[in-house]
Amino acid sequence: MSRIDELLEQRSVLVEMASVMYGDLYVTDENFWKSSIERDMFEIESELMDLGYEEPDITPEIELAALLLFDVLKKGGLIPDEEEEDEEI
Repeated sequence: MSRIDELLEQRSVLVEMASVMYGDLYVTDENFWKSSIERDMFEIESELMDLGYEEPDITPEIELAALLLFDVLKKGGLIPDEEEEDEEI
């Protein structure tokens, strides 16, 4: 099993956990953000990107929806600014 396959499996388990704990739309639950599950997902996504992994079947519509959701969550204070994250380290 490749490292990417391992990470995808770990991500799948975390998504299931988040769905059970916060509901199917867990990204809209403010309790999800800054949780240990969210931090673990972030680490996995970062490593996947570092390994050059690209999500298959991402349509322009899905990408636009993700960007809009990110913007709404960030404006709502559920996603911290990168500068705030750097200060915490």
